[in-house]
Amino acid sequence: MKKMINKKMIVLVVFLLTCLSILGNAEEQRTVSLDETIALAIKNSDTLSYMQTKLTKKGIDLIQAKEDIESEKNEIKELEKEIIYTKIKIKYDVVIAYMDMVLEMEKLKDYKKTLEESKERLSSLEKDFKIGKASKKDIEAMKQEIDGSISNIKKSTLIFENKKEVLGMIVGLDMKKEDDFEKDFSYKSIPKKFLENMREYAIEHDFELYKVEQKKKREQEKINEFVTKHEDKIVIPQEWIEGKNYGLKDVEDEGYTLIGLLLERDQAKKEEEKIKKDLEQKINNTYNQVQLLEISYLDGLEKIKKNKEAHEKAIKDNKIGKITKEELENIKKEVEKSERASFLNLVTYKKAVERLNLTTSGAVESLKNKFASDEL
Repeated sequence: MKKMINKKMIVLVVFLLTCLSILGNAEEQRTVSLDETIALAIKNSDTLSYMQTKLTKKGIDLIQAKEDIESEKNEIKELEKEIIYTKIKIKYDVVIAYMDMVLEMEKLKDYKKTLEESKERLSSLEKDFKIGKASKKDIEAMKQEIDGSISNIKKSTLIFENKKEVLGMIVGLDMKKEDDFEKDFSYKSIPKKFLENMREYAIEHDFELYKVEQKKKREQEKINEFVTKHEDKIVIPQEWIEGKNYGLKDVEDEGYTLIGLLLERDQAKKEEEKIKKDLEQKINNTYNQVQLLEISYLDGLEKIKKNKEAHEKAIKDNKIGKITKEELENIKKEVEKSERASFLNLVTYKKAVERLNLTTSGAVESLKNKFASDEL
């Protein structure tokens, strides 16, 4: 009985397999078009698949290359601006170091001159002492004055050598062998009517301001890219784009990301505003200082003029015996004193002008051709 059932099962299975084979052959025997064949060949081509992958990669590389080129361009521009600023800063450092050194050089010359004069007076006092016209106390006082001059010369010499070394480090040369430096500095006035021009120039060329402006620009580009990518997924209130009301209610993950980008941009805006405000204030303060120093210098010139007139009159008075030789010498010393003070005022003024040039990113140097011939 069991054998009969097994035989029937086998026959049934064979029948079913035969039917399936016929059906399968029926599908396989359907008509295939040439276009379908071409499409299948293209779809299944390993060569084309490899080439498509390679093309996609090249496209990605191109996008990256464009981004890299743009990044390189931005870095080059930033470097160019930094180089300009560095040159202005080097000029400022040189001017300050040079003038500080020249001031010490002149001070040293004055000490040496004072020493020679004191030695001459000592010699004269010693002669007068022998004939009873000078006391021993006068001679001792003059010797103390000479000792003071010698001490001043030693100190000033060390300071002068140190200042030469400082200048040499900036210039990149050994300045220790040099003992004399040019000190004929010209005076040029900076008219107040150009103050606004200098402010505008500074805002346009200030390196720190440029960097924060670029930062703000990059943050805005990130926002634009994000908005383009996610505008179909989230509703972006216009006030967000304008930098207002960053509410966190009913915000998806993308919304939190956007808020972060907006906050970064707004922080850059605040930095930009602060730098501009601080820069304008610094320019105003520096220019005011320049004006005050200019007044001191001009007052000093007037004082020299009056002292010289007094000295010329004193020479005439001395000739007719109206004043003594000692009185004439004291008036002459007033002339020299006012000239030294004037030179110090001029150097201080020139240093302030150079500081203004640095603060305005080179505006004083750049705009000087727009000033009148008798003005910087």
